[in-house]
Amino acid sequence: MSDFIILENKEQALKYLESLKDTMSENIYQKIQMGLHKSYDSDDEGIITEKSLRDHIEYENLIELGKTKEADVYKSEKMTENMNIYLKAEGIVR
Repeated sequence: MSDFIILENKEQALKYLESLKDTMSENIYQKIQMGLHKSYDSDDEGIITEKSLRDHIEYENLIELGKTKEADVYKSEKMTENMNIYLKAEGIVR
């Protein structure tokens, strides 16, 4: 599984989310689904990858379990990791 598979459009992102549905509660699934609709329907130029979506699901799972400190650390680490993957993929850094 590649770290940098871009989910090019809303349909692709929702299909990928559906394939991961058994890894999260229904509440998290609906929350992330709404977030994907907002992201792809806006003019935001952010990039959503399979890995960043999986990382976000894990973050939401930790929050749901009441592990907010762990979730905050996890989110910070994954944001940095995902930015480094993006910069390498774009050839900005080695």
